Amino acid sequence: MLEIEAKIKVGSLKQIVNLLECAGAKFLGDSIQNDSFFDDAQKKLKNQGSGLRLRVETLQACKKAVLTLKGPKQHHRFKARKEDEIEMSPEDIMKVEDMLSGLGFSKFFEYEKKRQMWELDECSVCLDSVPLLGDFVEVEGPGADEIEAVIVKLGLSGSEHINAGYAKLLKNKLKELGVETDKVEFDK
Repeated sequence: MLEIEAKIKVGSLKQIVNLLECAGAKFLGDSIQNDSFFDDAQKKLKNQGSGLRLRVETLQACKKAVLTLKGPKQHHRFKARKEDEIEMSPEDIMKVEDMLSGLGFSKFFEYEKKRQMWELDECSVCLDSVPLLGDFVEVEGPGADEIEAVIVKLGLSGSEHINAGYAKLLKNKLKELGVETDKVEFDK
C-alpha cells in the first residue's frame, strides 16, 4: 500500500482540535505508541531508504502490535512511500523480536509518542505529541488533493511540511543536545 501523508509542526494542538470538531471530524481515540526500529549491522535498510518498525499501541487499555516495512520515499508532493504492515498479538512481540534477531536485525532506536486519532473526509488526522520535539499534525489520505483540502480546513495551508520521520527528527535533536541514548520517552 502507498502511504501518502503531510506532517506539520504546530505550537499547540488545542486549536487544531477545535477546528476538527467544527469541521465535523470523527474522534477515534487517544493512544500511546511505542515505536522500535530495526536494521542489520550493515544498515542495509537505512542505506536503501527503508525502515522496519515494530509499534506497540495502547488504545483505551487495549494493546495491539504492528510490524511495518516502509520502502524508500517516492517523489511526491507530500511524503509518500510503500508501506506493508502485519498486525499481531502483543504476546507475540518477543517472538517477533527473536525472529528479527535470528535474521540479523537488531533494535537500534525506540521512542514513544502520544497520539489523538481523528477522521475527516477521506483522511486520517493524527495529533502527535513527541518528547523533545513538541506537537505535530499528520494528515494521511488517498491522494494529494484530499490531504490538501483537510490541511486547508485545519488552517495549516502554507505551513512547512516535514518529510523526515520522528525517529530521524529525534536522533537529530539528541545530537544537537549532545545526548547519547537509543530510547526517548515521556518523563514518568
